[in-house]
Amino acid sequence: MILLSADWDEQSKHVKSMISEMPATFPALKFCWVDCDKSEDLVDHFSVDSVPSLILVHPHKMSPTVLQGVTPEQVTSTIHEQNEFYTKLFEQEKQHAFRDIEDLVKSSPCFMFIKGTLDTPKCKFTRRLVESLKPFEYRNIKTLNILEDERIRQWLKFYSQWPTFP
Repeated sequence: MILLSADWDEQSKHVKSMISEMPATFPALKFCWVDCDKSEDLVDHFSVDSVPSLILVHPHKMSPTVLQGVTPEQVTSTIHEQNEFYTKLFEQEKQHAFRDIEDLVKSSPCFMFIKGTLDTPKCKFTRRLVESLKPFEYRNIKTLNILEDERIRQWLKFYSQWPTFP
């Protein structure tokens, strides 16, 4: 969410003050503000005629939504709507990803998420793991190269509550 504001406009100052306090309350959203007098290219690109204006950038849409001349009430309402939408979207994707991870884990008695493959490990920890498993000839072991599946790689951090692999 980008706020286009102007230092000479009282409404802009008020909305900018409101938005500066919102990241702590709405962690699902990202906020920034731009002085329209210093960013004429942005103003021209989005055909902004009045301040304050909000530019809502959605990762799932091709074009941003531009709301011009917003009031503090409109800003509050829009932010609540956006937060609710992205919180629900996050939870839906989380459930779907966790189901996919659980299906992978259940597919074998021993399933590992590693960087690379058993034949070509891509980090020293995976290499050590592979070397420790070699005497057992990799019986009943399935793996997923997390370097090839960014979605699983990112969600696995939430699922496992652990930031690294393997």
